[in-house]
Amino acid sequence: MDTCSFVKVLREEKRSLMEESRRIFSHFDFLPILVHLMDQDYSIIYANQFLCDNYGMDVIGKKCYEIFENNTKPCDVCYTYSVIKTKKTYRWEWDCVKTNKTYDLYAFPYSDYDGKTMVLEMGFDITERKQIEREMGRLDRLNLIGEMAAGLGHEIRNPMTTVRGLLQLLSEKEECNKYQEYYGIMIEELDRANTIISEFLSLAKNKPTPKNEVNLNKIITSLHPLLQAEAIEYDKTVKLELGELNSLYLNNNEIRQMILNLVKNGLEAMPVNGLLTIKTYETEDKIFLTVQDQGTGIDANIINNLGTPFITTKDNGTGLGLAICYSIAARHNATISVDSSSMGTTFYVEFNKK
Repeated sequence: MDTCSFVKVLREEKRSLMEESRRIFSHFDFLPILVHLMDQDYSIIYANQFLCDNYGMDVIGKKCYEIFENNTKPCDVCYTYSVIKTKKTYRWEWDCVKTNKTYDLYAFPYSDYDGKTMVLEMGFDITERKQIEREMGRLDRLNLIGEMAAGLGHEIRNPMTTVRGLLQLLSEKEECNKYQEYYGIMIEELDRANTIISEFLSLAKNKPTPKNEVNLNKIITSLHPLLQAEAIEYDKTVKLELGELNSLYLNNNEIRQMILNLVKNGLEAMPVNGLLTIKTYETEDKIFLTVQDQGTGIDANIINNLGTPFITTKDNGTGLGLAICYSIAARHNATISVDSSSMGTTFYVEFNKK
């Protein structure tokens, strides 16, 4: 074969390989996952339609860390270089800063039609699964705390009641007058411990919660004078924005307790003259209660653990108030979610209509 014929054959083979490569990659456009091909300098050579829909149509030629992380240099923990170096597949969970989504990410070594080594990455969105896992973990912790509370709460409370009664008797004796200040402190601390135990016992409720058909707006309206009085004490305001709602099967006392806890947290989080808004609205199959404050927001490291006992943003808090809210929501087949920024925090309580 002469040189011209040989070159022609090579060109034909190269063209065939390119066409085959394009054909293979065209199938990725129909997949609901992230798929992209990267060069050794982190430049994106190919991106499937799903990736373009989520991160923009102009990703080709850009660096992956620019597109996904808004960085100007490669990420501190990046497996792209390791894939190229070891020729091995890597798998890890990736939290995308740009979209706040979590992906189960696979990175494969890939040889192009010209023999060049690149990295093919596929990302499966597991955000919802991770949220469910966190919620299940929270419920497991609540159940554990509840079991402990049920077993220990009453046993601890009884001797504390005895000690408190004896302290009151001693404080009334004339010879103990000089110790009045100390008796007051001890009784106050015992009362605080008793309050914490009462909250623990609220978590320990494992009996079926009696429910009646009631309109959520009716519960909120009946609470409004109490909420306003609480707000005035903090030099703040509570506003109601109640939409038309269907009735739900609820335990009136527990829902009142949940609303009071959420409102009190919101009031304490806001500066003077802040506005707290309570809203209700419904969709086709859900009813929503939202409590929105104008505070400074909740730290991202804390937000995923909200509802866990003793996780709190308050200096003297126990975290049990929110834990009780999550426990009440769970007993009503409802869920609580949080949206927080420097402009304030909104708690969403989502009830199923059926």
